[in-house]
Amino acid sequence: MKIKHLATAAVLASALSTAQACTLDNWNGGYTGSVYAQNPTGDGNNTTGAASVNDGGATPRWSGQCAMKATGAGHVADNSPSAETSANTRFYFYADGSFGGTADLFKAFASEALTGTPVISVTYDGANVSISSGSANGTVAAATGSWHSVEIHWSNSGSIDVWVDADPTATTPPAADFSATTASTSTIEAAVLGPMTWSGAAGTMAFDAYEMHRTTAVGTESVLVTGDSNSDGTVNVQDVVGITNEVLASATATGQPDCNADGTVNVQDVVCARNIVLGI
Repeated sequence: MKIKHLATAAVLASALSTAQACTLDNWNGGYTGSVYAQNPTGDGNNTTGAASVNDGGATPRWSGQCAMKATGAGHVADNSPSAETSANTRFYFYADGSFGGTADLFKAFASEALTGTPVISVTYDGANVSISSGSANGTVAAATGSWHSVEIHWSNSGSIDVWVDADPTATTPPAADFSATTASTSTIEAAVLGPMTWSGAAGTMAFDAYEMHRTTAVGTESVLVTGDSNSDGTVNVQDVVGITNEVLASATATGQPDCNADGTVNVQDVVCARNIVLGI
């Protein structure tokens, strides 16, 4: 059962394959700080409500045609959880090569006011994803310059499991990268995506494909297939065409065209998708 499904980082997107309006307005807890909803050209809405802004260039996205971009401390909030005793959360993040400092990725709170010790806290320092919940603490390596998936399974019975760049819904599920039985026993009333704080801020971060479910695992590669540019669940010659069209600026792919997950859709992604089709 879902608490909330906020696809593509809760960025509302049209069905057009060209430039489109992106917005953070469907985050019911609001947004604040240096955070933007943008498409690959860098156009979209910022926190001032301007109809269109360009904060300096293309915005990486993992799935669909919009993503959330942070250039400093700035976040969105989801107040739809209600005294949740369990939560399965999945999101993707990208930190560019000039990223510096330590930034929040995700937090869950027992208060809609986003106050008090977080029930779950996930941060990033340019080398590691750090997880904290109750007395449970752990780190998982994750380099800059690449998209990373994070999936968290938490229960207020005191357990937490975290996968980074792994799919817990795979036919043969991998072991969690971090697992503990000393997690917070509070309940969740709100969730935050993006850096509430970013000490020593440098570079940019992008966030995409956020979901939170009560009990069902969300999954990564099983539902968002790398190189599947038209999002039909498989990588074939049509995806090679779709990625090529984006590279040639004739259309923006609606699925996951960044086949090598480096934050840019270019000819290397065409080669990557072709190799998948050919089984290379």
